[in-house]
Amino acid sequence: MSAALTLLDLLFPPKCPFCQKLLRDPRAPYCEKCAEALPRLEGEAGIRHGDYFDLCVSPLEYRGKVREAILRFKFSGGRENGAPFGAAIAHELFRRGITADLITWIPLGRKRRRERGYNQAELIARSCAKALGISAVQTLARARDTAANTTLDSASARQSNVRDAFCVTANVRGVRALLVDDVITTGATLGEAARAILLAGAESVICATFASTRIGQE
Repeated sequence: MSAALTLLDLLFPPKCPFCQKLLRDPRAPYCEKCAEALPRLEGEAGIRHGDYFDLCVSPLEYRGKVREAILRFKFSGGRENGAPFGAAIAHELFRRGITADLITWIPLGRKRRRERGYNQAELIARSCAKALGISAVQTLARARDTAANTTLDSASARQSNVRDAFCVTANVRGVRALLVDDVITTGATLGEAARAILLAGAESVICATFASTRIGQE
């Protein structure tokens, strides 16, 4: 650990993203008590499939404390949660033996990025990439602003909302890309972003999110 990181830990000691208590081990993504109570997704429950991505891996279910922590991360300035969320995804990918050539993320529209001050998916992706020793590369931009998919009820409406919403901004020809976001619900956003990456010449796209809704409970 560098002297700068040691100083930061002393000034701003890391907290558990779920209970907000100080972590005894600053390298742990969350405290032992919360880790035991989290709604883990084991085996096939932690795997989702989509039209344009091979699979999406998620370590936790989107409910209870997990949902609260993600909402705090996105809407209450809790950007420090990007580090533990990314570390948790990295652990899950390593455990399942999943690798990629680069890690990228779902971009925010300019207005939403300006309002929030950061892109939560980027923070997660960069933390995950650091833990796995893989390059984090911005490969996507918003071709147009869209409504938040969470405001739309049906899967078809969400798919229509994000259709052609992304453009590729980096060379992805022949790469195996890992696409990161915070949550997967219907998979419409990840699927459309994956489609853009594949059309730009990528060999394959695998997705990873910190949490997943259960199918039929989106």
